[in-house]
Amino acid sequence: MQYSWEPITFRGMLLIRQSGLEAFMMLQEYARRHVLTCLIPEHYIQALVGGNSLWANFFASIVGALMYFATLTEVPILQGLLGSGMGKGPVLGVLLADHALSLPSMIAIASILVSRKQLCTALSLSFYQP
Repeated sequence: MQYSWEPITFRGMLLIRQSGLEAFMMLQEYARRHVLTCLIPEHYIQALVGGNSLWANFFASIVGALMYFATLTEVPILQGLLGSGMGKGPVLGVLLADHALSLPSMIAIASILVSRKQLCTALSLSFYQP
C-alpha cells in the first residue's frame, strides 16, 4: 500500500484549529461541572456563602482577596460556585476583591503609584463619601 503525503490546506488548518477549540471548551465544561463539585462539596458552599447575608459577603470578599484568579478562569469557576449554591452577592464580592485586593494586583498598583503624593491621593479618594 502506497501512502501519499498531501500538504495541509487552509481548510485543514481551520478544521484542526476548530477541533482544538472544541476540545478546550469540553475540558472547561467538564472542569466547571465535575472537578469543582468534587473539591468543594455543595453543602460547604451553601453553608459558608449561600444566600446574601453580611457574613457570606464578608467571607467571600476575604477569600477573593486571598485567592488569585486569572481573568479568563474566574467566570467559569464562579459560575460553577453559583450553580452549587453560592449567593449572587458573594459572587460579586469575590469578583471585586479579586482584582482590587489580591497581592499581584497590589504589586502592580504599587509600581504605578510611585510617589507618596499619588498614594495619599488614592487613599483619600477611596475613603471619600459624598
